[in-house]
Amino acid sequence: MLEKSFDSYFAASSKGDAALVKLYVRGGLGSRGKTAIQGIQKTLDSQWGADRFRLTGELFLGYSVDNTVIADVLLLFPIAIVIVFLVTFLTFRSVAGVLTPAITVLSSVTVTLGLMAVTDTPLTIVSAVLPILLIAMGCPDSIHIFSWYRVEILRGSVKREAIMQMMKSMILPVVMTSLTTAGGLVLSPSQA
Repeated sequence: MLEKSFDSYFAASSKGDAALVKLYVRGGLGSRGKTAIQGIQKTLDSQWGADRFRLTGELFLGYSVDNTVIADVLLLFPIAIVIVFLVTFLTFRSVAGVLTPAITVLSSVTVTLGLMAVTDTPLTIVSAVLPILLIAMGCPDSIHIFSWYRVEILRGSVKREAIMQMMKSMILPVVMTSLTTAGGLVLSPSQA
């Protein structure tokens, strides 16, 4: 129990075995705030040891969540890519069948993350799931399109004719699924 309070920023226990220090970090969760938190952690680690102190507060919790989310994305994104490769290989058993969905998904993820970097959009909990979400949305459309193309080829169509027939048959379903998914994503935050 903290009994002595010297001011509103520091309090100590009567036994001297615990202290509470309030720090205010300017800069929020921007690079300045993150640098400050990293510096505080490094200083406390070197002075007291990692298990001898606890940090808390809105800024630190936000910092911890950001680090956890980024670590999760770095783990889950490669796993999702491997799953896409495996599923498309087992489905199509061809290099084109694997590369078509993979190139579509990877290019959409690259463009999205590139636009985020160019516009200085921070990686948040919501935006961190974008790569996985793009895989989940982009891969099924690619698989459907490529499957329809293969069906047309098996029916005896020449490549150009197969592409035209596939586009004619698949444009509406693909556009509608993409629009409804995008609409759901746009409207869902306003419902919360």
